[in-house]
Amino acid sequence: MENIIKTDLNDKTKDLPSIFIGQPSIGGIRPEHVMNVVGWFMSGKYRVAYHPVIGKIPHDAARNQLVADFLDDGTFDYMLFLDANTVASYDTLEKLLATDKDMVSATAQTFKVTSNNNKHIVPTSFRYNEEKGGYSYNFGIGIEEVDITHMACTLVKREVLEDISPPWFSFEFANKEGTLIVGEEFTFCRRVKEAGYKIFNRYDILSHHFVTVDTNMVNSVVVNTHNKAVASTVEAIKKDGGVDKLKW
Repeated sequence: MENIIKTDLNDKTKDLPSIFIGQPSIGGIRPEHVMNVVGWFMSGKYRVAYHPVIGKIPHDAARNQLVADFLDDGTFDYMLFLDANTVASYDTLEKLLATDKDMVSATAQTFKVTSNNNKHIVPTSFRYNEEKGGYSYNFGIGIEEVDITHMACTLVKREVLEDISPPWFSFEFANKEGTLIVGEEFTFCRRVKEAGYKIFNRYDILSHHFVTVDTNMVNSVVVNTHNKAVASTVEAIKKDGGVDKLKW
């Protein structure tokens, strides 16, 4: 197994939560990952392995290699999928472990392009919509069960991966020309649920997902702009003598 560093398994570490961090990358890895990984290694809270798979395509093959390497190692209780373009806050690992679910993700967002070519930020977690006959973006609060979630920052218990036969991830295509209709994360999540496990997303943990820009940064700009607009409106009403109207 190449490109892996890990904490030694010994009397001091054998009872610690053990996490195998798998990271597929077709190019560079965000430098912020270094700080998190080093911090997790040095914290003394966990026994950790860090295993980037660089340059392996397509993406389902990279994810499948990571799962195979995780299971072949055989000494870790959890696998953390952490994409190279997604940066979690340092306390994300602790929060995901504390959730104690079969599979749980921190929220990652992306851009949805509308019919008039506008872009909206949406979470990459979904629930099946009976009326529409398909999956819809799920805008949740706190910890919620979902049908599909991303693998950008997702913690999975060992038994989940052991109970699914390989390939764990696979693309689905609509026709012989190779038109992609379902990504590898969708097929994996469906197989997880078919095996009897539940999937959760933590909407209270927001990761930095670098698509064309950092979606979390866009959130901050939008919130800041909204707050400034509200403050400006409040000030205008005060000046107009309408203070009594500001009883929300």
